[in-house]
Amino acid sequence: MHAQLTVTPAQLPEVLLNAAVVRPVFLWGAPGIGKSSLVREFAASLGLDCVSLLGTAAASARRSRSPVTSRTACSSGGLNAAAPDVQKAFYSLILDRRIGSYELPPGSVVIGAGNRATDQALARPMASALVNRLVHVHLRASSADWLTWR
Repeated sequence: MHAQLTVTPAQLPEVLLNAAVVRPVFLWGAPGIGKSSLVREFAASLGLDCVSLLGTAAASARRSRSPVTSRTACSSGGLNAAAPDVQKAFYSLILDRRIGSYELPPGSVVIGAGNRATDQALARPMASALVNRLVHVHLRASSADWLTWR
């Protein structure tokens, strides 16, 4: 079974700092809750470039030079919205920390994000080969956090 944790936006940076440096993280949450923005802010706070790869971008990155050029936070948004054949493009990123023949530099982190199936917002099941290799973090809305964050 995969690891699972529920946090508010204010708690997320500490969780990512402790988990994402060891193992890829998948951030679950309602559409529009700020998952991608929070990942970008986390990367910026560490001085990392944030490269967002949507399913189709990851598939094409496997066949060409990677957009990742330095210590990076790779955010794979929409992974669980992609068709199974497109999800395969993320296997090497999540499992081997590489995109095509390009290996992520030391110090890079991989963070995926996606909507929950219960929100009926473009969510498909992920293969167990991916699910079991991710730390799953559920983002819970917090009005106090939201007002502070925005």
